[in-house]
Amino acid sequence: MFDIAYVGNHGVDQPSNYNLNASTSIGADVQGQPQYLPFGRKANTELRYVGYSSMYNGLQLKLDKKFAGGLALTTAYTFSKAMGYQSEDSFLQFFINPRRNWQRLNFDRTHFFVQSYVYELPFGKGKQYLRSGPASRILGGWQLNGVLQIASGAPLGNNGATVAFSTNAAGLKAPGNQNTLNHFGPIHVLYGNGFGHPWFDNTKCSAAITTDCFAQPAPLQFGNLGPNVIDGPGYWNLDASLFRNFKIGEQWNLQIRGEAFSVVNTPQWGQPNTDYTSANFGLITTLANMLPGGLGGGARQIQLGAKLTF
Repeated sequence: MFDIAYVGNHGVDQPSNYNLNASTSIGADVQGQPQYLPFGRKANTELRYVGYSSMYNGLQLKLDKKFAGGLALTTAYTFSKAMGYQSEDSFLQFFINPRRNWQRLNFDRTHFFVQSYVYELPFGKGKQYLRSGPASRILGGWQLNGVLQIASGAPLGNNGATVAFSTNAAGLKAPGNQNTLNHFGPIHVLYGNGFGHPWFDNTKCSAAITTDCFAQPAPLQFGNLGPNVIDGPGYWNLDASLFRNFKIGEQWNLQIRGEAFSVVNTPQWGQPNTDYTSANFGLITTLANMLPGGLGGGARQIQLGAKLTF
């Protein structure tokens, strides 16, 4: 069976984390905070129910195929894009120009592929081979299962702490607002990992360089780099299991199972550092944490179990 579908939604008046005391003008410093002059308040005043919108569009493909030999496959692929003013774990970042918050959401992954399978080995009673005798009792009743997930990288968001490619927002003199870096020329993604191997070209501008480099914005200016404009490392994971079913009388069935999560034990890299002031700017120095469908960092985990049904 083959299915193809377009899925889309448009969120309206979604609860957002809004700072009522964020400055609304560049350079005014605390004088630009709405609650400073009447109340002398400099701290944030958070309102969580100011409505903003979001949008999701996705093309979904799915293929289910069952074979006569006991093999069943399910193949799924999604091509999608999620946009909004804030991710679910973050705050609005720009209050002087709210439209600047419109961006790819932190969880967005353009491509997501899933391949799952169930294979009943063709041995034992009622199967194609070795239907009787000692070999049938030893090799019969086994079943292989697995799920493979492959996804492109998520944007370089920062879990709501700051905007990706963050820089010191103090130069704006606009409390409550964040800022981004300047970048001149196209951004080159190098796909490196580890010390000395940046994920993207992390060259910092100097007097002699005017293209393909990052720089702090001038005082009282926003940087020209938007949030979430580069993807981090992709993700892939394979889980596998082996089951053995034993028939006990007419009503009882015992299943012995061994399962391996992240069976290939391959490291899954975290996001690169996007803090311009850090010595690790552009470098990946951590493993991923709790990616969908797998364990943090890609570490293998094996478990054994038994299930009795009647």
